[in-house]
Amino acid sequence: MAFDANNLLTGVTGPLKSLGRFDRVIAGEPAVIPTARLCAVTLVDVATAPGMSGLAVAALRVEFKIEFFLPLVSGDVASATVEAEALSVGALVMGALIGQFGVRAGLGYHVDLLGAHGTRLNCRYGYASVDGAMFRLGTVTMPVIVADAFDQAE
Repeated sequence: MAFDANNLLTGVTGPLKSLGRFDRVIAGEPAVIPTARLCAVTLVDVATAPGMSGLAVAALRVEFKIEFFLPLVSGDVASATVEAEALSVGALVMGALIGQFGVRAGLGYHVDLLGAHGTRLNCRYGYASVDGAMFRLGTVTMPVIVADAFDQAE
Protein backbone atom coordinates (compact mmCIF):
# COMPACT_ATOMS: atom_id res chain seq x y z
CA MET A 1 0.00 0.00 0.00
CA ALA A 2 1.43 3.38 -0.99
CA PHE A 3 1.05 6.27 1.43
CA ASP A 4 -1.48 8.83 0.15
CA ALA A 5 -1.26 12.12 2.07
CA ASN A 6 -4.28 13.68 0.34
CA ASN A 7 -6.45 10.69 1.18
CA LEU A 8 -5.34 10.82 4.81
CA LEU A 9 -6.07 14.55 5.11
CA THR A 10 -9.50 14.06 3.53
CA GLY A 11 -10.08 11.25 6.01
CA VAL A 12 -9.49 13.71 8.86
CA THR A 13 -11.40 16.74 7.53
CA GLY A 14 -14.35 14.79 6.09
CA PRO A 15 -15.75 13.60 9.44
CA LEU A 16 -15.39 17.13 10.87
CA LYS A 17 -17.52 18.48 8.03
CA SER A 18 -20.08 15.69 8.42
CA LEU A 19 -20.61 16.53 12.11
CA GLY A 20 -22.53 19.60 10.94
CA ARG A 21 -21.29 21.60 13.93
CA PHE A 22 -18.60 23.70 12.26
CA ASP A 23 -19.37 26.70 10.08
CA ARG A 24 -15.99 26.23 8.38
CA VAL A 25 -13.44 23.40 8.26
CA ILE A 26 -10.02 24.40 6.94
CA ALA A 27 -7.16 22.03 6.04
CA GLY A 28 -3.95 23.92 6.80
CA GLU A 29 -3.14 27.25 8.42
CA PRO A 30 -5.82 29.85 7.63
CA ALA A 31 -4.63 32.93 5.73
CA VAL A 32 -7.21 35.15 7.40
CA ILE A 33 -8.90 35.41 10.78
CA PRO A 34 -11.58 32.71 11.20
CA THR A 35 -14.74 34.83 11.20
CA ALA A 36 -17.27 31.99 11.27
CA ARG A 37 -19.08 31.37 14.56
CA LEU A 38 -17.29 28.05 14.93
CA CYS A 39 -14.29 27.24 12.76
CA ALA A 40 -12.10 24.11 12.73
CA VAL A 41 -8.54 24.02 11.40
CA THR A 42 -6.70 20.75 10.72
CA LEU A 43 -2.90 20.84 10.86
CA VAL A 44 -0.24 18.15 10.57
CA ASP A 45 1.99 18.39 13.65
CA VAL A 46 4.37 15.40 13.79
CA ALA A 47 5.09 12.38 11.59
CA THR A 48 7.14 9.51 13.02
CA ALA A 49 7.86 5.83 12.57
CA PRO A 50 5.84 4.14 15.34
CA GLY A 51 8.16 1.18 15.83
CA MET A 52 5.88 -1.34 14.18
CA SER A 53 6.15 -2.92 10.77
CA GLY A 54 5.55 -6.05 8.77
CA LEU A 55 8.12 -8.19 7.00
CA ALA A 56 8.47 -5.86 4.00
CA VAL A 57 6.53 -2.74 4.99
CA ALA A 58 6.71 0.01 7.61
CA ALA A 59 3.97 2.02 9.31
CA LEU A 60 3.76 5.78 9.79
CA ARG A 61 2.32 7.69 12.75
CA VAL A 62 0.91 11.13 11.91
CA GLU A 63 -0.20 13.45 14.69
CA PHE A 64 -2.85 15.98 13.69
CA LYS A 65 -3.90 19.06 15.62
CA ILE A 66 -7.55 19.92 15.09
CA GLU A 67 -8.01 23.44 16.41
CA PHE A 68 -11.39 25.05 16.84
CA PHE A 69 -12.01 28.73 17.42
CA LEU A 70 -14.99 30.18 19.30
CA PRO A 71 -15.15 33.97 18.81
CA LEU A 72 -15.63 35.83 22.10
CA VAL A 73 -17.60 39.02 22.51
CA SER A 74 -16.68 41.62 25.12
CA GLY A 75 -17.21 40.25 28.62
CA ASP A 76 -17.66 36.72 27.28
CA VAL A 77 -14.27 35.41 28.42
CA ALA A 78 -14.57 32.49 30.87
CA SER A 79 -18.36 32.61 30.96
CA ALA A 80 -20.14 29.34 31.74
CA THR A 81 -21.74 29.39 28.27
CA VAL A 82 -18.37 29.65 26.50
CA GLU A 83 -16.84 26.94 28.67
CA ALA A 84 -19.76 24.60 28.09
CA GLU A 85 -19.62 25.18 24.32
CA ALA A 86 -15.84 24.62 24.21
CA LEU A 87 -16.13 21.41 26.21
CA SER A 88 -19.07 20.27 24.09
CA VAL A 89 -17.22 20.79 20.82
CA GLY A 90 -14.06 19.05 22.08
CA ALA A 91 -16.11 16.10 23.32
CA LEU A 92 -18.05 15.97 20.03
CA VAL A 93 -14.86 15.73 17.96
CA MET A 94 -13.26 13.17 20.27
CA GLY A 95 -16.49 11.16 20.50
CA ALA A 96 -16.78 10.98 16.73
CA LEU A 97 -13.22 9.70 16.49
CA ILE A 98 -13.67 7.19 19.32
CA GLY A 99 -17.05 6.08 17.96
CA GLN A 100 -15.70 5.20 14.54
CA PHE A 101 -12.25 4.20 15.88
CA GLY A 102 -10.71 5.03 12.57
CA VAL A 103 -10.23 7.65 9.94
CA ARG A 104 -11.11 5.78 6.76
CA ALA A 105 -12.36 2.24 7.04
CA GLY A 106 -10.50 -0.27 4.93
CA LEU A 107 -7.60 2.04 4.06
CA GLY A 108 -5.21 0.99 6.80
CA TYR A 109 -5.67 4.05 9.02
CA HIS A 110 -6.71 4.07 12.65
CA VAL A 111 -6.64 6.53 15.54
CA ASP A 112 -4.05 5.67 18.19
CA LEU A 113 -6.79 6.21 20.75
CA LEU A 114 -4.91 5.24 23.92
CA GLY A 115 -1.47 6.36 22.79
CA ALA A 116 0.14 2.97 22.25
CA HIS A 117 2.80 4.68 20.11
CA GLY A 118 2.97 8.15 21.69
CA THR A 119 0.48 10.83 22.66
CA ARG A 120 -3.10 9.63 23.10
CA LEU A 121 -6.22 11.30 21.71
CA ASN A 122 -6.85 14.41 23.86
CA CYS A 123 -8.11 17.99 23.85
CA ARG A 124 -6.48 21.05 25.44
CA TYR A 125 -8.11 24.44 25.84
CA GLY A 126 -6.80 27.99 25.85
CA TYR A 127 -7.30 31.46 24.44
CA ALA A 128 -5.95 33.15 21.33
CA SER A 129 -5.84 36.78 20.32
CA VAL A 130 -5.78 37.33 16.55
CA ASP A 131 -5.63 40.91 15.26
CA GLY A 132 -7.31 42.16 18.43
CA ALA A 133 -10.13 39.59 18.37
CA MET A 134 -10.32 37.07 21.23
CA PHE A 135 -11.14 33.40 20.71
CA ARG A 136 -11.65 30.43 23.02
CA LEU A 137 -9.40 27.81 21.48
CA GLY A 138 -9.60 24.04 21.68
CA THR A 139 -6.88 21.78 20.29
CA VAL A 140 -7.64 18.10 19.75
CA THR A 141 -4.51 16.00 19.30
CA MET A 142 -5.36 13.11 17.00
CA PRO A 143 -2.62 10.50 16.45
CA VAL A 144 -3.22 8.34 13.38
CA ILE A 145 -1.42 5.12 12.50
CA VAL A 146 -1.04 4.46 8.77
CA ALA A 147 -0.40 0.73 8.37
CA ASP A 148 1.91 -0.42 5.56
CA ALA A 149 2.76 3.18 4.53
CA PHE A 150 6.17 2.38 3.06
CA ASP A 151 7.89 -0.54 1.41
CA GLN A 152 11.13 -1.59 3.07
CA ALA A 153 14.24 -2.47 1.11
CA GLU A 154 14.98 -6.17 0.87
